[in-house]
Amino acid sequence: MKLKIIIFILLVNVLNGQNYLKDWNALNKKIEPGTSVSIIEAGAFISKYKDQLGKFADNSTQLYSLLANNYYNQSKFDKVEENYLKSYEYSKQAKDTSLKHIAEFSLAVFNYNLNNLLEAEKYYLKCMAGMLAVYGQSSREYTGIFTIIHTPVDRSWKI
Repeated sequence: MKLKIIIFILLVNVLNGQNYLKDWNALNKKIEPGTSVSIIEAGAFISKYKDQLGKFADNSTQLYSLLANNYYNQSKFDKVEENYLKSYEYSKQAKDTSLKHIAEFSLAVFNYNLNNLLEAEKYYLKCMAGMLAVYGQSSREYTGIFTIIHTPVDRSWKI
C-alpha cells in the first residue's frame, strides 16, 4: 500500500513538471522573439506554478525581470522594485550564473533612474565582475556601465 502511494506521488510530481515545462515553452515562444508578455499572463503563470518556481530558477529570474519591465513601463515603481528583487533572489539559485549579474545590473539601473544613487552604486559594484565576463572588458556595454558609476555628480546646487 505504501509503495502505491509513493508511486502515485511521484507520478503526480512528474506530470506537474511536464505541465510546467509545456506552459513555460508556450510562454517562452513569445519571449524569445521579443514579444511582450502581459502582466496578466505572467501573473497567471506565477500563480499556477508558484510552488515550482524555485525548481526552475533560471526561468523564474527571467519571468520576474520581464514583469518588472512591464510595471516600469506603467510607472508602478513599487511593483518594479518588488519584481526585480524577486528576480535577483531566483538568480542566486539559477544554473546560469550570468543571470545574477544581469539582475544586479537591472536593480542598479532602476535605482539610478529613481535617483537612489547609493543603492544604485551598491548594485553596480556587485555586477561589475559578472558583466565583464558577459560582455568583455573592451565592449561598449561594459565600458558604458563603468562610465556610469564613475561619472562625477554635479554638487553645485549645495546651499
